[in-house]
Amino acid sequence: MDRRAFLREAPRLAGLSALALGGVAAAPVVLSAAGSDARSRLASCRSSIRRLDPTNRIHFEMRTLDGPIFRIAEYRGRPLMINFFASWCPPCREETPAIVDLATRLAPLHDAVVLGIDIDDSDAQARAFRREFAIPYAIGMDAGGAFFDSLGGCALPTTLFVDRAGRVARARTGALTPQRMTAEFARVIERAPVAS
Repeated sequence: MDRRAFLREAPRLAGLSALALGGVAAAPVVLSAAGSDARSRLASCRSSIRRLDPTNRIHFEMRTLDGPIFRIAEYRGRPLMINFFASWCPPCREETPAIVDLATRLAPLHDAVVLGIDIDDSDAQARAFRREFAIPYAIGMDAGGAFFDSLGGCALPTTLFVDRAGRVARARTGALTPQRMTAEFARVIERAPVAS
């Protein structure tokens, strides 16, 4: 099944993935066709996103839902949490309230930035999702998931925690509990600034 066909079937398949992974409602939606079963695909996916070289800074520019370009270089020196999602993804929907809480409660206290990146929705679908969850942070539009793919991403949700030097300090696949999300972001916030 090609990626587009998979994305059309993903809402139905997400329930099957959760059942195959022990009935966990927050099981990530695996977008990769590698592996013969859900567990092996998820293990392969998690290892690919974790292979990001932590010594390399990530660079990207992306159109946001509201039109302006998000340039990561403009946020050097600030901790950043990047959450890849799609509106039809059940675990993405499950963790969004915690991201909204973190973006409104914790990020402003530490001059940190939260960015959502929608990898599959139309602008109208992304706007409806933003309205539904009262999302206060910018949403980048990764049409077709090209940027996500370039990072080795293959399951939703995926969250990157980027340090003040612009390097991916942590990468997590699957919905994070509010406690885990706060702890991961706090680790990046607490890291000492690194000379450029």
